[in-house]
Amino acid sequence: MSISVERSIYNKKRYALTREAELLRQAKIRQAPEYKEKQSKRYKLYSLAHKEEQANRMKLFKQSNPDYWNQYNKKRRKEDPLFKLAERLRSRLWHALQATNWVKTTHFHQYIGCTLPQLRNHLEKQFQFGMSWDNHGLWEIDHIKPLSLAVTEKELYELCHYTNLQPLWEPENKRKGNSYEEKA
Repeated sequence: MSISVERSIYNKKRYALTREAELLRQAKIRQAPEYKEKQSKRYKLYSLAHKEEQANRMKLFKQSNPDYWNQYNKKRRKEDPLFKLAERLRSRLWHALQATNWVKTTHFHQYIGCTLPQLRNHLEKQFQFGMSWDNHGLWEIDHIKPLSLAVTEKELYELCHYTNLQPLWEPENKRKGNSYEEKA
């Protein structure tokens, strides 16, 4: 074997060992809390600077992968009660706005007046015997004063507030329909 071939083999082995050591060193650095914090800040800055671009990319992904997205949402609704709760209330608000040709002007959590965990606690306090998040579907989230009674956008937003929500068994909610009795 010639010297140049031996040198070439030696260099390849040396490079492989050096490369492996470098990868281990980088992996160790990535595990450090300071590095993670720095990367988190960098990502947040990038996200703020490229917000519209990321939104367009996500919108395009959703449009080009509807089956994946539907499966993802279906699985998440099954596993995450807060996600299911938010999806249902957002959908109800959207339908109410569409029925009146009004436009949504702010974020969903501002309409309901609290965070999702707070809403969950509010509803849980009103649970009747036998109600749980596992059997949601046998019971429904009812608007005490129905959204269909809103005459103005301001009234609709007030009716979306979490204090106007209660859990009701499905047959009872169907019987109630969009009726409302003022309490004296």
